[in-house]
Amino acid sequence: TQVCEQLNAWLGGYASILKPITATNFNWTVHVMLYYHTQTILAKQEAKEKGEKGKNDKDKKDNL
Repeated sequence: TQVCEQLNAWLGGYASILKPITATNFNWTVHVMLYYHTQTILAKQEAKEKGEKGKNDKDKKDNL
């Protein structure tokens, strides 16, 4: 799927870091990277939603 392709492309950027480490460290590192990446994406989405809500509220006030 497209999501898998995007994930593989994103992880490919870290290949030089991930290649020499052990399997256990690899799994832990990838899980931590994905956790922080997910937190970043969720924070961006939340900020975008707040920004859109604030913009819509401002537009409503301007139309009064």
